Amino acid sequence: MKHPPRIQRLIESRDLEAIEPDAERVAGLWALASNDDSRKGLSPENAISLAYQAGFQPCTALLEAHGYRTRGSNPGHH
Repeated sequence: MKHPPRIQRLIESRDLEAIEPDAERVAGLWALASNDDSRKGLSPENAISLAYQAGFQPCTALLEAHGYRTRGSNPGHH
């Protein structure tokens, strides 16, 4: 499979990994429960963390839907 140049650079740097998309996982990542939870009167720190997750999940879903995932070699770096 030929990848766009930007994607190829991320694969070569091992920041991104080409995978087979998993439709069930993609659907699960699109479930935006974190977005709803971030509005339930939590502490600002917890609300920010959940809002971050609400943005991170659909981005991860988009990557996976197109056959990619971020590598776990750099913990905490998405």
